[in-house]
Amino acid sequence: MTETQTFQAGDKVTHRDFGPGEVILGPLKMTFGATAYAVRTDDGVERSLRGDALKLRAVFTVGDIVTYDSHSAEIVGGPVVGIDSGEPLFLIKFTDGDHAGKGAARRASQLTATGADTYTHDGVTYDLTARYRDCEGDVYEFSRTERSIPGSADCQDDGSPVGRMTAGWRPGVWNWSLAEVVRKYGPLTRVND
Repeated sequence: MTETQTFQAGDKVTHRDFGPGEVILGPLKMTFGATAYAVRTDDGVERSLRGDALKLRAVFTVGDIVTYDSHSAEIVGGPVVGIDSGEPLFLIKFTDGDHAGKGAARRASQLTATGADTYTHDGVTYDLTARYRDCEGDVYEFSRTERSIPGSADCQDDGSPVGRMTAGWRPGVWNWSLAEVVRKYGPLTRVND
């Protein structure tokens, strides 16, 4: 008899016939000892499905930015199936804190997805949907889509997202790059509204 993987509510799975879904209840013992799970497939239908027909699906891909134990990291490899847990493992490279640049293998369930609109500069990942305060107390927001004032001598064209002050000297003008603000007025701290 082969060992089958155990799932829990919230796990993202793929069924061999019905495709991707999410476990909403289980495990449940079926007649003759088989294990089943209640799964809401991506088409919105709730189904009772045998556990041996389910596989845990990878929820991350290489290049995704995730959070592990309050530290930012980048997925650099995986998924591979853990020999002990049977769970997908991902190789991560920390992008901030004392472990910046170091790697580790972590289970998918230990990782949290970070906002898709992020930018990593000098090993620190910035969420471009957030606002940041510099060392002088000025508050900035950054964007990949905004453009600086044409001919603005203030903004460095260094490839990093362009920013503007939301409070402080000259607010509202998109004339700072993220790299420039970090270099001149860093470190930046996230403003929690």
